[in-house]
Amino acid sequence: MNLSDFKAQYTKMIEFIQATANAKIILTTLSCIGENLSSDLNDKRTEYNNAIRSVAKSYGCLLADVADEFESVLEKSTQTNYLLNNFFDAVYFDKKASQKSDGPKTLSQKRSLILTIDGVHLNGNGANLYKIALENVINNDANNHGNLLIKKIVYKPGGDD
Repeated sequence: MNLSDFKAQYTKMIEFIQATANAKIILTTLSCIGENLSSDLNDKRTEYNNAIRSVAKSYGCLLADVADEFESVLEKSTQTNYLLNNFFDAVYFDKKASQKSDGPKTLSQKRSLILTIDGVHLNGNGANLYKIALENVINNDANNHGNLLIKKIVYKPGGDD
C-alpha cells in the first residue's frame, strides 16, 4: 500500500473508532524491519511512522513511539542485515525454536540480533522495550489526569528474555 493510501485508510480507521467508542486511542509506530536502520525498508518505515505520528497528533490520539525507542537502542549497537532468511524458517523452525524457554534468545544471538529473532518478530528484549513504550505513554496520560496506573520502567538490555 502506498503512503498516501495508508494514511487515508489509517485516518478512516481512527475516525471510525472515535465515532463509535468512548475510549482513548493509543497508536504505535512500527518498531523495525530488520535491525539495520539504514536499509531501504527502514527508510520506508520512517515515512509510514511519520504518517502515524501525524494522524496521532491530528486526532488527539496517544502515541507510543516504539520506533524511537527501538532506534535509540539499535543506533548504539552493531547492526545486522539479517531479515527473515526464508518463509519456511519463519513459520516452522523459528516457531518451533521459540517455544523453548531460551529459544528466542538463542535465535537472536545466533543471528547477531538485539531486539528481534529474525529482524521482525520481537525477542524478550524487543517485547520488553515495546511494553515499556506503552507503559510510559499510559503513565504520562494518567499523570496528566492525577492517576498513576503503571509503575514507570526504564529499558535495561537483557532484562526480560
